[in-house]
Amino acid sequence: MIELSEETMKRLEEGKYVEGSLRMAELDAGKKTVVFRPYQRKRCGEGDKLIYRSANGWLKESSKRRKLWVSVKKDIGTFRGAVQLLAESKEMTEFLARA
Repeated sequence: MIELSEETMKRLEEGKYVEGSLRMAELDAGKKTVVFRPYQRKRCGEGDKLIYRSANGWLKESSKRRKLWVSVKKDIGTFRGAVQLLAESKEMTEFLARA
């Protein structure tokens, strides 16, 4: 016999996975049963919030960081690509300075 909580049964009936641990427990009169205890994990924080979107990238903000991402095509060449990367990052940092 395995002992499960109502919450665990509800999640299983919904077709969700439930991670946890099994252990042997003694009941009255020397009877033993297996007890399942689900892990009590905290939910991850919110996703990043988009602050600014440019033609080739974005600027996002999480609870602890600001994230800048820029991407340019390789076929425009190394020099033009580097100039484009610098221009995009400058545009986003100037946006941050004004905000």
